[in-house]
Amino acid sequence: MNVIIDGLNIEYTEKGEGIPVLLLHGWGSSFEVYGGIISALCDRCRLVAVNFPGCGGSDTMKEPWTLDDYCGFVLKFMKAVNLDNPIMIGHSHGGRVVLKMAAAGLVSPPKIVLLDSAGLIPKKSLK
Repeated sequence: MNVIIDGLNIEYTEKGEGIPVLLLHGWGSSFEVYGGIISALCDRCRLVAVNFPGCGGSDTMKEPWTLDDYCGFVLKFMKAVNLDNPIMIGHSHGGRVVLKMAAAGLVSPPKIVLLDSAGLIPKKSLK
């Protein structure tokens, strides 16, 4: 499946019905890494997995993105596919995006699942 977000053709997959779940993959990967989870849970959940820009079959962005850019992208993606308040599962970089979105108050998911997640780097102080 595909959706256009900010002029980029974005590839995603969706399977099942019920509890909404968003799956975000790590750097240089694709939603294919979630095949086992999707197969195991599709009988009770609406699973939506997106390929970040530059990954899988999604278009590549024209300039490098910041973590905030990825967060904004995920919000736009969720709106585009009518995904309201999903459980969020993030692997590696996908986990970092989930953490940032939750910490910034952009989302309030009922549950967050982190798989070998990258973290948020605290700002350094001269104190």
